Amino acid sequence: MTEEGQGNVRKESAQTATPAAPKKKGRPPKPPQPYPGSTFSLAKAQVTEVAPDDLDIEDTTFQCRVVLKPEALFDSVRTHGIQMPLVVRKHPRKKDRYQLVCGFRRASAAKAVGLAKVPVVVRDLTDEEAHILSYTENENRRTLNDLDRAHAIVKLQSAGKDTAKIAQLYRLGERQVQRLRELVDYPAELRKAIAEVETTGVTTTHAMLLMAAARKYRARFDLKEWLVGVRKMKMSVEDLRRELRTEFGGRRGPRRAWRRTGDIFSFDLKKLKDAPDAERGRVISELQKLLKELKG
Repeated sequence: MTEEGQGNVRKESAQTATPAAPKKKGRPPKPPQPYPGSTFSLAKAQVTEVAPDDLDIEDTTFQCRVVLKPEALFDSVRTHGIQMPLVVRKHPRKKDRYQLVCGFRRASAAKAVGLAKVPVVVRDLTDEEAHILSYTENENRRTLNDLDRAHAIVKLQSAGKDTAKIAQLYRLGERQVQRLRELVDYPAELRKAIAEVETTGVTTTHAMLLMAAARKYRARFDLKEWLVGVRKMKMSVEDLRRELRTEFGGRRGPRRAWRRTGDIFSFDLKKLKDAPDAERGRVISELQKLLKELKG
């Protein structure tokens, strides 16, 4: 082959070569560990009916959700009954009673509106299987929040499962299990805010940032005030990080001499004395607005 021909071949090869795939940044996600738990088949289930009084509703061994709110189902259950069967097992300690595994909210609503019978599927389940089935059913229906997951984790821990086993059974990372478990020990007002995230805007990440600040700054940190701020100002996680850095100092700027979050106004009088005239002027302006609001 002539040199000219070789050159043409090289040019054509270069033009038709497949471009290299762009390199992905960061660590690749860890593959999930093998699932060691039980699987469940609905095909083998048989629906029957029992009286609500035959269900031990007070036994919350396998209840994942922290807040049930059965009243939201009253009208539907009163009109149409229970359309999705509850999952129960024979009670291990009470003769002729059933222990609820899935459907605590439906069962509570049925009893409250006075249904004579409710549809159930009686399953032969071990404690571990009942925990997994309850958790999985709620996850499939997307009704669990992170506080619910935290309580489910605590229940499995009480049953003798360690972090690694829980991570496998609930298909979570071990670090995720540990972080969720911590939510149960948060102050009541913070747990309530997480449980009502739709109205408060306080996600688990917000809560973790607030809790870390509360532990670090102790008496200097007013958790209730910050919760009000997150809710009223509709702070994103990044907004919250920025406000915490500004308030308590750090690499991204000094602590502010004053702050207004919603209806809460606070300032550091000692710091304001040394502040520039422009900043003191802004505080005076904010205080004048506040006085005007108070006068109506």
